Amino acid sequence: MPEKELPGAIRYNVSQYITLPITEVTLDWRVILSSAVDESPNKVFIVAIPNQVVKDYQKIAKDAGLELYSLEAEVFGITKSLIKESNKTICLVDIGVQSSTLNIVDKGFLKRSYSFNFNSNQLSKVFSPSLGSEYGEPEKIKIKEDIITQNEKTDQNSYSLIDPLLTEVKNISDDFFQSEQRQVDEIYLTGGPANLPGLEEYFAKILKKEVYIPNCFSGLLYHKILEGTLLEMSPRFSVAVGVALDGLEI
Repeated sequence: MPEKELPGAIRYNVSQYITLPITEVTLDWRVILSSAVDESPNKVFIVAIPNQVVKDYQKIAKDAGLELYSLEAEVFGITKSLIKESNKTICLVDIGVQSSTLNIVDKGFLKRSYSFNFNSNQLSKVFSPSLGSEYGEPEKIKIKEDIITQNEKTDQNSYSLIDPLLTEVKNISDDFFQSEQRQVDEIYLTGGPANLPGLEEYFAKILKKEVYIPNCFSGLLYHKILEGTLLEMSPRFSVAVGVALDGLEI
């Protein structure tokens, strides 16, 4: 259809895909172009953000004395910072403080995004008591302890916690293959717990896929002496770097 008719068509049809009334959300969308060999019509990726969330961020910016010129869903920032030019199909796993997202990026286009209740706090609650440490030191525990060692104090708890996450990745990858006839080629891990020693290897072992913790700072100019520090910081800054890059392009 003509581009000028697209906004009206989207607003007319979007209610069947979101759970909130159309009057209570702010909509945005991106057209996903079909490949040259794909005869199916172009698809539209929809983002619907509750209006209250938008107002909350507007208030934060105002109270901080900042001029807010754009808001973007986290997944777009992550995609921009971690997935450079690639013809592969990638499952991007972002483990956050409150929830996690699984995102399928196909040939550079975000095709699907899922959110579910798995977070870094769950990891903290498991590791701290089992190691006899204070709950206020979870990050130290994550760095020092390897989840795939034979340490009896951590092994059972960590495995039982991580397996549901692996199940979600497998189910979403299988569903994408059923609908798109394309296999997930690689899995990217990001978010604070991504650097948990052994997590990358455990994902690769169970899912039988290539698993990486990409560096969101790659492609940026920095002194070589910072390489190690930035690699360690990268999983926690992938969203911020992606949004910043988008801001530089405006």
